[in-house]
Amino acid sequence: MEGFIDPDTGRPMIDLNAKIRKIRCLIDTGSTGYITMWSDLADELKLIRRPQIHWTGLADQSQAPYRTAPCEVEWFGVYRLVDAQVFMHKGSGVIDAVIGSGSLTPYILVVDFNHGRVSIRDPALILTPP
Repeated sequence: MEGFIDPDTGRPMIDLNAKIRKIRCLIDTGSTGYITMWSDLADELKLIRRPQIHWTGLADQSQAPYRTAPCEVEWFGVYRLVDAQVFMHKGSGVIDAVIGSGSLTPYILVVDFNHGRVSIRDPALILTPP
C-alpha cells in the first residue's frame, strides 16, 4: 500500500477506502488504535457507535472520550471489519482519521521524507532471496 508525505504539513498520510468514500488518514505510530476518527466522519459513514464511553490519553497529556464502532476499511485489497475509535467531537477537516500502530504492527512501514513517499508492506508478500 502506498501513501505520501503531505507537502503542506510534512506528515505521512495514506488514503483508505471505507465503502462510502475514501478517507485521508494520518499515520501516527504513537497512537495504539487501529483507526481513530471524529464524530462527523462516523456520521457520514453511518457507523453505529457502541454506548460505552472509553477514555484515551493524548500527546498533550489530556484525556479524550471516545466510543467504538464497527467500520469496514479496505486493507491490502480486502475489506476488513475493525473497531474504530470515534472521538466525540468534530474533526478539523484536514485529516479524516488516524491510523495507529494497532494496524501497523504486523507490517513494514517505510516513511521516506526525502522523496515524499510512504509504503506499508505485508512481510508475507515480500520475496527474499535464498
